[in-house]
Amino acid sequence: MAFVLRVAAFHGVRSHSLFTNAAFSLCEIKIAGAVRYGITRYPDSRRNGNADGSNIPTKHVRRGVATRSSLASGSAEWNLSEVEATGDSPWSVAGDEGSRESLSQSPLLQAESILFIGKVWPEHGSTAAGVRTAQLLRVLGGTNGGGGGSGGERPGNQLHFMSPARRNVYSEELEAAGIATYQCAPNRAAEFLAVLDAVQPTIAVFDRFTTEEAFSFRLRERCPDCLLVLDTQDLHFLRANRQRVVSEGGSIVDALHHVPDTSSRELLRELAAMHRCDLTLLCSEAELSLLTRCYAFPPHKLALASFFYDTDATYPSSTASSPRHHFTTVGTFRHAPNVDAVSWLATHIWPAIRAQLPMAECHVYGSYTTAAISSLNDPSSGFLIRGHAPSLHVLASYRVLLAPLRFGAGIKGKILDSWLYGTPVVTTPIGGEGMGGRGGGEGGKAEGEEVNGEAGGVGGWSGGQQWGGLCGAEDAESFVADAVRLYCDQQLWATCQSAGRAILHQQFGMPRNGPALLASLAAAKSNMGDHRLRDYTAAILWHDSNRATEYFSRWIELKERGGRPPL
Repeated sequence: MAFVLRVAAFHGVRSHSLFTNAAFSLCEIKIAGAVRYGITRYPDSRRNGNADGSNIPTKHVRRGVATRSSLASGSAEWNLSEVEATGDSPWSVAGDEGSRESLSQSPLLQAESILFIGKVWPEHGSTAAGVRTAQLLRVLGGTNGGGGGSGGERPGNQLHFMSPARRNVYSEELEAAGIATYQCAPNRAAEFLAVLDAVQPTIAVFDRFTTEEAFSFRLRERCPDCLLVLDTQDLHFLRANRQRVVSEGGSIVDALHHVPDTSSRELLRELAAMHRCDLTLLCSEAELSLLTRCYAFPPHKLALASFFYDTDATYPSSTASSPRHHFTTVGTFRHAPNVDAVSWLATHIWPAIRAQLPMAECHVYGSYTTAAISSLNDPSSGFLIRGHAPSLHVLASYRVLLAPLRFGAGIKGKILDSWLYGTPVVTTPIGGEGMGGRGGGEGGKAEGEEVNGEAGGVGGWSGGQQWGGLCGAEDAESFVADAVRLYCDQQLWATCQSAGRAILHQQFGMPRNGPALLASLAAAKSNMGDHRLRDYTAAILWHDSNRATEYFSRWIELKERGGRPPL
């Protein structure tokens, strides 16, 4: 296994998203006298991020709480601060008394210094992943909702966020919430070590496996007692391989049941990163079960950390004076599953829906709209590309959300947001994966259950369990039938609306998931020493002969310094 992982790591480094940029030069490197690879490097504009041109990483922190007006100044499509009674800042636990009370009793709140390392600043105004990262930071902030230090019986955790990305409105919001921010490129030992010396982290969270590849070796070397946590968001290898299945002509069912093997480079790299870390956070019970059942991953190194919605907030609902009309779909167009879903919707699904519901329209919202997506806009057929939504509140005006996902992984934020605003959903088994409430299983389905369009008179999961819509469509024809049925059947619609909100509160609420996450972190930290001594797979991967990403990073740094060793 060690040899396979080592070779996979070398092959994967070449396309490492943190090691590459649009501006690059090709050269060759010979490692261990064996293999030659193409190397890429950052352009000069990314090398020195400070205004004065220095190489020392910048630290920004501004104490206080972001106001609703300041948050609204940026993009706000996914801005949870717009929801009534949830507090002024997406980074604060204020506004949910149940959440604040449950978090205050967590065993982890002992003034930890937590460093969150992200490829980008959390874009809660653009992506579901950004929403979840914002929620994670709220949980990790403890009782004081961010930087900590006042306002609670015990001091909250000190939060720090580091990213190689350029600063933007999202980094400013972190600072306004009292979270110290650092900008530091990969392959810059002195700058990163300066951050570590300033932060002295006791817990470090990587936002994806490529971030772990770029930064974990120096963090472990400098801070050996720091708990290393990998937040997968979704399993990248599962999403990538499902996309490959569909692109090669496979069906939704083929993608759902596909279990990647060792021929998958993404699988080997992501599993290696997970094994190197002390704890891995997963959004979906289906993915947690997949890892333990199919890849024999140690259960004590996995923790379920899905979404963390406030459950005592009030949200708009339709009334006789403001009825709901039309269909909608949402999602950033930097995410391949969303691009495919909208294309499939426009070409194969919407024309058939429109033929049965000639007055209906479909409004498509999403950040980073491309020319290809814009070209799908067709007012004559009621298919309208709206671009970036001003607020999540727009969901409250629609009758049904369409999520025709043919591939993907993790928990779908668009579905949770739709339930949050009382909008039932029509999706595929890929879209409904891990949201059935009875645990995950091999190939994405919960153990012992079948996905179908009929479940005790209500679409969703088998066994009579109600779901917040219909999630059994495996092809365009069945998706059209589900969409028309849910749109026209008022009793079914009302039942699905109630079921969606119930699932959201029961499985994705802060009072339930926040304390559970903190308890998992506390257990991992208290047992870290013993677990590391017995974690033979991690020890093999940390051995010098298998640390390809570390030596690759060191080589890039040396090359960019003109062959001069760092000071």
